Parts: sequence; C-alpha cells; structure tokens
Amino acid sequence: MVCADVTIKSHLATGSVENVICFWQTYSAVENKVIRIPKEMANPQNRYVRHIKFLDPKSNEYLVVFMSDGVVFCLETLTHNFIIKKEEKIKIEPFNED
Repeated sequence: MVCADVTIKSHLATGSVENVICFWQTYSAVENKVIRIPKEMANPQNRYVRHIKFLDPKSNEYLVVFMSDGVVFCLETLTHNFIIKKEEKIKIEPFNED
C-alpha cells in the first residue's frame, strides 16, 4: 500500500504502486472490492498510483487517482468506470498588477 483515504462514513480505499485500488469494510477489515487499473492507463514501471482521494468526504461515489507522472483519473466506484476527458490545452494569460 502506498496511499489511503477514508470518508466521514468510514469508507476506506487504498492504492498501491502495482496500480491496484482496494476498498475495505473498516469495521471488519475485510477487502470488499479490488480494481486493477488497466495497463493502457498505467504501467508500474513508469506510471503508478501515487495518491488517492475521495471527491466528496461524505460519499464514496467518486475516487480521484493521482498517478506518479502527474496524470489524474476519476474512478466512478459504483460502476468501476474511469471517467476520462480528452486533454484540452488552455491558454493562460500572464497576470499584470498595473
């Protein structure tokens, strides 16, 4: 295990460098569900789970997965689907204090 997050309602998720996300029953310490990130999205040699965070501390519906190379995925935990949006380039104008 590399990282973990828990909701207010005691939903616990852990992530590992093997690109496995586990969901646990906190009171019984039983592994409830295991999701393996597909090799097309992550490879343990060059892209692995670095941090995870529930999007809403009151809900376990969405889990944000931060990868080692800066890529971020959003996992819809009920359907086990990753929500992927095509990368868009955003032009940022410099800030002037004039």
